[in-house]
Amino acid sequence: MLLVGEQHDAAEHQHIEQEVIAALAARDQLAAVALEMADAGASTAALKPSATEEQVRRALQWDNKGWPWRAYGPAVMTA
Repeated sequence: MLLVGEQHDAAEHQHIEQEVIAALAARDQLAAVALEMADAGASTAALKPSATEEQVRRALQWDNKGWPWRAYGPAVMTA
């Protein structure tokens, strides 16, 4: 398990998260990603890898006002 933290208003931190996710996925070492931004029980497990951003946002019940998708979406979609 790898725990990655961030400062929410630091764009570079979200970029680093995306890079970590991409690196783990490339090595077939990414089993799951847990997000504090997703409501308990919300999951993308039923979605196909080709799911659109809108499908992912709906599945995660994403609150764009509290967590701007532009900041976190790239890491989520990489996962």
